[in-house]
Amino acid sequence: MKKALIIGCVLAVSGCASLQRTLNAASRGDTRGVVSGASDLGAEAKRIKAKQDQCAALEKQQATYEEETGIGGAVALNLANRTSGVYIEISPDLATSMPQAGVKPKPGKGPKTDLTAYINRIGKTLASSSSRPGLDWTFVVLDSDTPNAFSAPGGYVFITTGMIAAVDNEAQLAAVLGHEIGHITGRHAMTAYAKTKSTSCSTAMGLGLAANAAKDAVSLAGDFDGLLSAARVDLNKASAELIVKLSDGLADELVSRGNGPEFEHQADAVAYELMVFSGYDPNEFEKLLGKLPDGGFLTPHPANKARIAKLEPLKKDYADWSAGLKAPALDPVAKAVKK
Repeated sequence: MKKALIIGCVLAVSGCASLQRTLNAASRGDTRGVVSGASDLGAEAKRIKAKQDQCAALEKQQATYEEETGIGGAVALNLANRTSGVYIEISPDLATSMPQAGVKPKPGKGPKTDLTAYINRIGKTLASSSSRPGLDWTFVVLDSDTPNAFSAPGGYVFITTGMIAAVDNEAQLAAVLGHEIGHITGRHAMTAYAKTKSTSCSTAMGLGLAANAAKDAVSLAGDFDGLLSAARVDLNKASAELIVKLSDGLADELVSRGNGPEFEHQADAVAYELMVFSGYDPNEFEKLLGKLPDGGFLTPHPANKARIAKLEPLKKDYADWSAGLKAPALDPVAKAVKK
């Protein structure tokens, strides 16, 4: 009897107050107390299970545009904070402007700012030919020698100075940015987000609805309960704790597992097409893949040979289009990063 009750308590992720009362009743030989306690445990387990079933349904729920851009902004900040910082000058009035609500620090002038502007010109040109030109596209250069590029939902694309230094020309730079654009237009990270949201919700409900739950666990469970009861997820009304929970979970997922082979090949195809539509020689994409480490830098990617093989049908489809397309030299501000 005692073993069964302990198992039931663990399955319900309970604070075990009901279990303790039941054990006390059993030690006194109080049969009625044991039955009552077991009933309480069963009711608590059913209540939590019902909410967790609702949480599971979140994985299949299509996120709204507002939710995508909202979580995208949070994840973008999360990912940027994991690096050595944004590569841009800041105007001298930064220290005085930041505390004032509604006043945004202004970028300064110099090579770092010019490089950011250059990357944005290329990125926004590519994005304008994508399937989602209306997103508020933002391209950010990160101060890191590690070659890498990644993206967050809603139009946020990051590229490191190390990756800029690794490319030979502007067409290869366009290939990197186009690949990240492909992840965003395909809403690839939103698949991981839906799973993160569902799992976090289920865990929060298990901890927060149990007897003797900690105050912060109850609060987080209440936040998720609000999401479950609303017609749509409105992150503008979510607590900071909930947004941090979701953005941390998604950022961890993207960094550790990446987007998966299928989505990586899809992003490659988008990059190839955007290069063609924007006037860049798509053959430079294959050249870039040939010089990058197999399987990617930090996040898992398919083998480079497999990625190149997947591009073959596109090379045939766009053979006539590709003739005469260019691979312009890098702007001097990008070349300076290579030194």
